[in-house]
Amino acid sequence: MNREAEELLCAFARMSRMHLSVCDSEFHSVFSVSSSSQIRFCRALHRSEQALERCIASDLSARRACLESGKLYMYRCPFGLFEVIVPLYVCGELNGFLIAGKSLPQGEESTPLEAAMPYLSGENHYDTLCREIQYLEKHTKAEHEDLCRVLEALAERLSALGGVPNPSENIPAGVRKYLHRNFQQPITLSDLAMNFHCSTVSLTKWYYREYGKTIMEELNEIRMEEAKKLLRSTNASVGSVAASCGFSDAGYFTKCFRRTVGCTPTEWRTQ
Repeated sequence: MNREAEELLCAFARMSRMHLSVCDSEFHSVFSVSSSSQIRFCRALHRSEQALERCIASDLSARRACLESGKLYMYRCPFGLFEVIVPLYVCGELNGFLIAGKSLPQGEESTPLEAAMPYLSGENHYDTLCREIQYLEKHTKAEHEDLCRVLEALAERLSALGGVPNPSENIPAGVRKYLHRNFQQPITLSDLAMNFHCSTVSLTKWYYREYGKTIMEELNEIRMEEAKKLLRSTNASVGSVAASCGFSDAGYFTKCFRRTVGCTPTEWRTQ
């Protein structure tokens, strides 16, 4: 994505407080933006592999409906959250998709929890979902319709800017590119499975077969290399460097840094 496209996507995500992603024509994510709070409920829900599989199947079904109509398709995920998918066309050819979602229709706060009940792994799982659901953005039906109009305009602009570069690359290569672009954000295997519309088991197997390392090993390497650069080239605190590299906890960052590099961040900076 070029700079203007990414800025427009980030502006929409801030305005709507929704998770936003761009996929190529094979439905593999090439760019996504959201705050960690916007996806906390889904991330907790996807501790259940069965719930994750239902969400992936729902998105694939929405993609088929979008392709059949050739225009914006609005739908509800299996757990009642509002989502929308818009096709991107360049020179009349399908180039990709713009997807927005993770919004709770106002007045239906109990729906996701009721739908999640068969997939809970215990009381702690239910308590976690109850806690995380409060972070979901709530919109009225009229607000959803307004957001759809804005998304259609955004999709037209993205298409005019060239749409999705290098569509339809293989999944492991797409995941690696995604990690490099988004390492500053929290990333889990279930997040990646949702973005690339496949199971965590398949994703892990394909990636290891392609690169000889796990996805989390790759992510840690990317974050450590960026941390080393920041420690040497800036005066930022260790906590700030940790946050810039996708770590929410400076202590855990220091532990990972020592395990990977062989010394603490402070020792590395003074070498």
